Amino acid sequence: MGNNFPWMVQLLVLVTVTSASLTLPNISQPTVFTPLGKITGTRVTFLGTTLDAYFGIPFAQPPVGLLRFKKTVPVSPWKNQLQANKMPPACVQYTVGPFPWKDYQPGQSEDCLYLNIWIPEGTSALNKKTVMFWIYGGGYNTGSNRIEMYDATALFCSR
Repeated sequence: MGNNFPWMVQLLVLVTVTSASLTLPNISQPTVFTPLGKITGTRVTFLGTTLDAYFGIPFAQPPVGLLRFKKTVPVSPWKNQLQANKMPPACVQYTVGPFPWKDYQPGQSEDCLYLNIWIPEGTSALNKKTVMFWIYGGGYNTGSNRIEMYDATALFCSR
């Protein structure tokens, strides 16, 4: 690397700061009322487009304990406000590749039956817009609600 090392470090810092400034979210707390209870998400601004994101909305009771290997049970209404502003746990993945450490995702749990939902700013009962949610597949081998490539923020904001 020789004489180029200081220049390369400066370039790396510039690229990191520039990319962070393009993707840093402007956060506030949008709230929706559902038949199951109140849900608070996060408001994200990406490249000038704003949307409301709700991460980790349960769609069934956690399949743990006596519910393991059983048909899913509908989620019960919650009494307190549901904080849907962090990515939920991914389902435990079975690794088949020769490099299991490469495929490992932190934050895995059997309690993983959650939806992530993205809603355009200004959506209401009188002003309906497209809403996007992601149902992940992969047969417990690949895919989860936590994988960055499935974060629909950039996709939704570029439409």
